[in-house]
Amino acid sequence: MMVRPTSRGWCIAATAVIWLCISQVNHNLIALILACASLSVLIVSFVASLFTLRGIEIIRRPFDQLHVGTLANLPLECRNLKRHRRQTIVIIEKLLFAQNRTVSSVVATMEPNENRIVNRAVMPSARGAFTLNTIVIRSADPAGVFCQEKKVLLPEAIVVYPSMEPLENLDLGEGGSLTTSLTSNPTNAAGYSQDFYGVREYHPSDGMRFIHWKSTARHNKLMVREFERRSQLTVAILIDGVGGKATPDAPALHLEATLIAAASICNYLSHKTCNLALGIGGKRLMMLPPSPIEENWREAMLMMATMESGDIPLTDVIESMVAQLPARSIIYCFSLNESESLHNELAMLAGRGMDIRWYHASKTAFKAKLHHPLNTEAMETGRGLSPRRMSPALSMAQMIQ
Repeated sequence: MMVRPTSRGWCIAATAVIWLCISQVNHNLIALILACASLSVLIVSFVASLFTLRGIEIIRRPFDQLHVGTLANLPLECRNLKRHRRQTIVIIEKLLFAQNRTVSSVVATMEPNENRIVNRAVMPSARGAFTLNTIVIRSADPAGVFCQEKKVLLPEAIVVYPSMEPLENLDLGEGGSLTTSLTSNPTNAAGYSQDFYGVREYHPSDGMRFIHWKSTARHNKLMVREFERRSQLTVAILIDGVGGKATPDAPALHLEATLIAAASICNYLSHKTCNLALGIGGKRLMMLPPSPIEENWREAMLMMATMESGDIPLTDVIESMVAQLPARSIIYCFSLNESESLHNELAMLAGRGMDIRWYHASKTAFKAKLHHPLNTEAMETGRGLSPRRMSPALSMAQMIQ
């Protein structure tokens, strides 16, 4: 807790000193009275300022997910625990991820025992995991002579996710269908389709409609039909992190563009039924084996939010994940570099029957204030597999769809 004079307080203090000096030099009673009055105002205001923040409580309220470039609300609850009105207070907090690093909110005069929600609009400009710690609350005495500041420790972990753009449709091959087997499959069945597989003993989790009555009569116990499993689509997202180091003068716009694209795809798939796998290079190897999208997509978004540029190449990611990806998987590959080894690795995956969607974001193309013509065509390299060039002049829908 700290109490300091305001600009008004310094003026009154200077006035008191001046009148005191005049009274001593000229032996003037009026000057002495004015000096004493100024000193009295200072003393009374100082004592009053000591109580301005007594009984004020600040609590963090739940907030929605934060995404880069999307206006968000970080609400606080301000409580007046005393039975008298409180002066206007100011709440100040430093947010390293926000466009304006310092966010200030004014809370008008509060009634006795009032609870008030303070909404704070924040524009995140940097993704990652952050920890919120200290909030500063500031108020003044009724005369505005002294200001009191109080620091409140309110630790809170917060994650800012990459920006996302809506995608209307992704061409996922074979009609683009992501539907899977019904939930009432026999337990041991490979799945539910039109292809009959065999007959087995009934399990309590089986639906009654699967009972095979002829086999039940023959074996004198309940038997059910099972069907061939209809394979579930697996979508893998691979993200490069080599060459995406950011500096104050040259932000890694090309890396952020790949993360926006990957997050947009992940968000699109979260409303479908499929398997999702994720592999990220850079500072450390981050992998998410194929699992149903409802189990993986939140973790995938967290990994994309916290990834950092480094020296682990995308080829290492591919080599680590290739054994876990089933045939006919769809692979979205986002690279920052275009090397011969990466060509060979992706060609190897294509040779295994996987559908490769390769997108390349070069640092040169994403220099600030650089404009490029619309070009969504893949550039031929003569190597059999060519990336589609990403450009700041294109929307994510234009590049991906």
